[in-house]
Amino acid sequence: MNIESLGRIRQSQVGEGPHSLQISQSSRVFSHLGGVSHNFGTLYKQDANNYEIFKRSVEPLVDLCIGGFNCSFLTFGESFSGKSYTLAGDNIHKQGIVTLAIDALFSRLSEEYRKDSKIQSNAQVSITMYEVYNEKVRDLFTIPKVQSDFLKVTETVEDGFVVQSTQKAIVNTSAEATRAFRDGWSRRTQVQTDFGLSHSYSSVIFQIELSLVSFFPLPILVNND
Repeated sequence: MNIESLGRIRQSQVGEGPHSLQISQSSRVFSHLGGVSHNFGTLYKQDANNYEIFKRSVEPLVDLCIGGFNCSFLTFGESFSGKSYTLAGDNIHKQGIVTLAIDALFSRLSEEYRKDSKIQSNAQVSITMYEVYNEKVRDLFTIPKVQSDFLKVTETVEDGFVVQSTQKAIVNTSAEATRAFRDGWSRRTQVQTDFGLSHSYSSVIFQIELSLVSFFPLPILVNND
């Protein structure tokens, strides 16, 4: 298992001024000199945008995914540190990592199809999306009807932890997958708490599953009798 730790310093908000972090030449970040620090394999400064992060650190994962490897991209940090912006962007003109990865996946499949017409016709892309909030799991592809619409989590020896009964959507284009992602993103739990909106404290899992089925044409048998 290969794990790379990336860091991103979000842009300063209006009235905040420049950040006060201390950064060494080896990308080690200190809260203050002599204080707690962390070393990142790659550190993106405040002028880095989502596309730059995607091209350098996430696009290679798309190629690995098509090659048959399991890949994950996790974002974590304190509230209002820019996790949602990194993943989803803020509008259609500023995409996030997820939608950029979707575009790249379908673009790669199209390239493979031009090389071999059997590839895309036997490629199936399916997506699932769910939210973990308050120790409860909810499917974001399903419009909630009652408060008890939560999913069960089981553990097996073969698969580890598995979320049961998630709705899997089969998508045929990047536009279709992006629309499904944004619809699910808008269904995150929206409850006002003492610490702000609840979706700031929930975790969202968006999973893309690519299946490539080998195709071997059957021989045609001709009876000359």
